Amino acid sequence: MRRLKDYPENLRPYVFHGLELDWREGDKQAVADCPWCGREGKYSINVATGKSRCWGCKSDGKKGGSNPILFIRQLWEESDKATKPDSYALLAKQKGLNPESLMRWGVCKSVLDGSWLVPSYGPDSSLCQLGRYVPVRGGKRILLMTPGLSAGVFGLPFFDPEKSTLYVCEGCWDAIALADALATTKQTDDGLKNTANASISLLSNANVLGIPGNSYPFDRYAKQYKGKKVWLMFDSDHPKQGKAPAGFDGASRLASKMSGASSVGYLHWGEAGYDPELADGYDVRDCLQGENT
Repeated sequence: MRRLKDYPENLRPYVFHGLELDWREGDKQAVADCPWCGREGKYSINVATGKSRCWGCKSDGKKGGSNPILFIRQLWEESDKATKPDSYALLAKQKGLNPESLMRWGVCKSVLDGSWLVPSYGPDSSLCQLGRYVPVRGGKRILLMTPGLSAGVFGLPFFDPEKSTLYVCEGCWDAIALADALATTKQTDDGLKNTANASISLLSNANVLGIPGNSYPFDRYAKQYKGKKVWLMFDSDHPKQGKAPAGFDGASRLASKMSGASSVGYLHWGEAGYDPELADGYDVRDCLQGENT
């Protein structure tokens, strides 16, 4: 069975998302059934450029591709429209998140292979990456990114520039969990209290974004953090091979580059940048869900 890496680089985004290609070594074009109109053998991809086109429905930049970025945008749009609200129940239970929040953050089921898709966005807030939440060895599931495309930030479509505080989480699931928690919590003279009124919640003056990893160059998103009070909510990673804890080190490096923010703070897990009493990689979602190991 052919593996993803056996395909030319420009074909990999399509194969990654489940498009079955007819391609042999040396072919200049790969052929598939059109993912949008379903016509057999009418969808072709130029191996040298990655540009795609359906010769049946005449799909172009407005429908289906002409390049991998436009292909994943069309895939997300079609998948988001096709995913029914009751489809989120199992994933919501597995991740401990609200189904409505998963929908709001653009999580949806792929119309090509049924896997869960998670969109992320570039500095201009346009969709630039589409992750697949898939099983790997050992039964674990991870979010894999479309090969050959730049990673983006989760949650940018509903970023509000008028809000003065910005929380940056490590990963989309942490960001969704934190946004939900802030939306149901208010500050009072007696401390934090639950609230059902989002307009007086902690989220009323805060944005929450997620980045794909603690080494991601979020400093490119100056438009989003300029003048903001920023909190970096990275994981409690244990140190490995004598190196600094990855989450703490990533937060420190990023903070030093965000000169446009009004202030930058980080989630303090412990004196050494992590909590040795907690499991390696313990994160915001674990904390909010009461996971202690």
